[in-house]
Amino acid sequence: SGTIQKLCQHFLYDDRCRVAAASFDFGTTVSTVSDRTIVVASVDGHIDGYYRAGKIVRDSDGESRAIISQLGTTLLIASPFRTLAGTNPVTLYAGCDHTHATCLAKFANLANFGGFPTMPTSNPFVTPIQLGGS
Repeated sequence: SGTIQKLCQHFLYDDRCRVAAASFDFGTTVSTVSDRTIVVASVDGHIDGYYRAGKIVRDSDGESRAIISQLGTTLLIASPFRTLAGTNPVTLYAGCDHTHATCLAKFANLANFGGFPTMPTSNPFVTPIQLGGS
């Protein structure tokens, strides 16, 4: 049995989300690496945070890491790559915060949104509904 929540429950780019990863990827190269911080040559002009919750993939072998944050061309990743060097080609994939607004504005994918954005914030079985005036 599943649960319902306001946020989308799909994994970005999976069979239920149906966003095509190839529509939101960008190839670039590594400029510098320091543990979990990677600076890339370009982010294709995207705003800060565009790749947050996305991923970075090393093109040579497909090794990937989750992107925790993106400020300009600087990425903070979840854990360091085993080996990654400047000039290595990588592909960046846009991230998703699983909100209704992002699904609409960034991905134009509301038909596949897996959340319930109009779900009430209070539970009527815990906080009774009050009828009548003030």
